[in-house]
Amino acid sequence: ILNTVDVIMTREHITNSILKKLGISRPTIIQSIDAAFDFTSPLKKNMERFLRQKGITQSQTRVGITVKNCYRDNRQHGYEESMAKFCEYLVQTYNAQVIFVPQCTSKLHNDDDRVVALRIVQQMQDKSNVFLLGDDLNHFQIKSIFENMDFVIATRMHSAIFALTGNIPTLAIAYEHKTLGIMK
Repeated sequence: ILNTVDVIMTREHITNSILKKLGISRPTIIQSIDAAFDFTSPLKKNMERFLRQKGITQSQTRVGITVKNCYRDNRQHGYEESMAKFCEYLVQTYNAQVIFVPQCTSKLHNDDDRVVALRIVQQMQDKSNVFLLGDDLNHFQIKSIFENMDFVIATRMHSAIFALTGNIPTLAIAYEHKTLGIMK
């Protein structure tokens, strides 16, 4: 099917290599960028007020975190356990506020980040300074929340892009090749 289209646009070089290995030769392959790199939101001040209403202050380091159901096997448990330990480390060592920001809230296909975040928090002994945002947030709100963070730890690639384009230091957790390719 891919050999029958006129153009394939990719976001990163790893996908280009995969297409070549699959023998895709007919269409023109153009490496572009993810459109999220050009996305802006005018809601930064609104979301600062939103965070204050949730009890999240500016006086402590804010670490925004996105999590997801990455795997359908026991790797998911290991990922969640590691995230729980890391979040506790941030709270205990740096007195950081850990804010779980849901990027996806769809109940379809088991893709609700709030469910994963809740499982992670339940594993934590020290839940002080941990915030679960349970709201259904749109992409403007999510980007603006990340622009109000001091750091972002992103399992969701678009969360990483939203934070990076807001000049927020970001650590991207790669569960697929796209994260490695885009971050490179």
